[in-house]
Amino acid sequence: MRSFERLGFRVVLGGRTGPVHNALILFSDGTYIELSTNRFSVARPVYRALNAVGLMGNVAAKRKDMLHRFLPWIGARQGAIDWCIRVDDIRDAVCRLRDAGVEMLDETEFDRERPDGKVARWLLAGPRDVRLPFLIEDLTPVEIRVPVLDLSTHPNGVMGIRRLVLSHEAKAAFERALGRVLRAEPGATTDESAPLGSVTVERSRQEEMPTGPYRLELLRPSGNDEDLDPNETFGASIKLVGM
Repeated sequence: MRSFERLGFRVVLGGRTGPVHNALILFSDGTYIELSTNRFSVARPVYRALNAVGLMGNVAAKRKDMLHRFLPWIGARQGAIDWCIRVDDIRDAVCRLRDAGVEMLDETEFDRERPDGKVARWLLAGPRDVRLPFLIEDLTPVEIRVPVLDLSTHPNGVMGIRRLVLSHEAKAAFERALGRVLRAEPGATTDESAPLGSVTVERSRQEEMPTGPYRLELLRPSGNDEDLDPNETFGASIKLVGM
């Protein structure tokens, strides 16, 4: 939290979900960045060791629910780990993806207790292919899980996520799996909103491809484009982009 605050973000505690606790960087457009770690500092090196020898991955591979995606997070490298799209009807979205031939994990219910005692509840589902985004549907008002209104003003002026630029490998997987859902042939350009949520997919120029799994571009009202120090973002590739 202190590291991102030094970069000009306002960071607030989110709450606890099982062995994990998180903090949120909330934006006025409803998007956000989640910072997450194991609550028990003594367990972190143990999980890193288990992850390094492949045990976490082996256990996750046998799961048919969302723990398939989440178990490898524990003890994984720091940096950008995953991304999520909010939908109004997760069952409908899962059906659309399955009809398009995407292998999906079983939906799972989660909850998180905020520091003020309020509890947020939601459903998660997603593809087994971790290069594709997972999905979330709120069971309680979204404002409980993502309290944007009073917490989304940042000293650095960032207003929201402008776009997520996928690596070549992740983009190819996305287009292969979701091309029919987006009503476009793989590799085609589309400006049509996906039935998965309020997301627009467009092709990126080859020279824009990030070196990691993806690059996050955050919009601010003025100023030159600026790549944030990866030592401060724990390896995540984040760029501030002026309007």
